[in-house]
Amino acid sequence: MLRRTIAATGVVALAFSLLAPAALASGPTRVYLPIDGPIEFAAGDPCAFPLRIDILVNTEYGVTFRDDAGNVVRQIVGGRLIISLTNESTGATITENISGPMLSTIHPDGSSSQVLLGNSLPFGPGEMWLTTGAVHVETDASGTITSITQHGGTRQNVCALLG
Repeated sequence: MLRRTIAATGVVALAFSLLAPAALASGPTRVYLPIDGPIEFAAGDPCAFPLRIDILVNTEYGVTFRDDAGNVVRQIVGGRLIISLTNESTGATITENISGPMLSTIHPDGSSSQVLLGNSLPFGPGEMWLTTGAVHVETDASGTITSITQHGGTRQNVCALLG
């Protein structure tokens, strides 16, 4: 999964209880999150045309919280992420700040819940959006997106913008 959903990642008022005792059992770890690019999508998914994402600025990092058994229970992705999205058929390009952040909770069954805040780029099969505000993404244990719900903010269809 592209963890920014690329998405992913403002200031966060930590709506999740990130300081829960179980999550602090072994202390959080913080690491830089490099993104290999460009990221290319074939025509048909998510847009009717081939789409390329170039990473222009990436200072994103992840903070991971584990329980007493060492299982990942929460993650925060933050930092700056600036990308360009290009319609490979026409050359039309837009540049966007999708710095989020993203808050993720990993459930015992391996499924997860992500909350994208601020500017994000959520996508699923056949869809990709530029969003502001809160977006909730649910995934099953295999990483397949099962739902995407937006609460407030704005949403722009990337394919329509570049089409």
